[in-house]
Amino acid sequence: MTRAADLGIRIGVLPPGPTASIADVPGAGVGHAMVWRDEPDPPAGRGVARTGVTVLDPGGNLFRRPVPAGGAVLNGAGECTGFLSAAEWGLAETPVFLTSTMQVGRVYDAACELLMAEDPGIGTDDVIIPIVAECDDSFLSDARRMQVSAADVATALAAAGAPGPRAAALLAVQHCLAQPHGRRRNLRALVVAAELQGLLQAQLPRRDRKRRGPELPGVPSRLRCHRPVLRSQRAG
Repeated sequence: MTRAADLGIRIGVLPPGPTASIADVPGAGVGHAMVWRDEPDPPAGRGVARTGVTVLDPGGNLFRRPVPAGGAVLNGAGECTGFLSAAEWGLAETPVFLTSTMQVGRVYDAACELLMAEDPGIGTDDVIIPIVAECDDSFLSDARRMQVSAADVATALAAAGAPGPRAAALLAVQHCLAQPHGRRRNLRALVVAAELQGLLQAQLPRRDRKRRGPELPGVPSRLRCHRPVLRSQRAG
């Protein structure tokens, strides 16, 4: 699939990494669990499925040390849980989960359970709102069946934290974003914002990582790097 870099389009002012992808951000990972089946139509089976779950993990314990986050809606209507929290606090305290439109609830539930298993403070010290975004792939799958399981979410989350090349997962993310007629452009904006934040945070000298971040041409203030705020320091 043609990428923006292939067309000479550059985002921001800093040079891209070797692969011009999220995988260039130190510590970040991308994992994917594909759901691909050809079964009889319901009720005999679950029908056709061409869907799955993708997880973008900035790395580290995001509940204890959230990372800068931002998002923008560009002529789209896709849903994203945790979007308002990220806009209000400028922080993300969970990985980003991407899935099919009608699977958001399942993925959200699974994300809560998986992340609670990683940190006993979740649900005790404070709560989380997992970031789960969707794209409509109903033209590929039988949307009247819940095709994604908690096991699929666990597989994608584990893969996001595993070392090694993640090119296949990145292609899966890009395929998910390449919806016809631009029907889910806000999801694209969320991922671009997350990738831009990660690249900026990784490349700026530590002394420049001020609260409001540097003045960068073409980068809205809400997308500039911010120093992560610990839960013990957060007011309200």
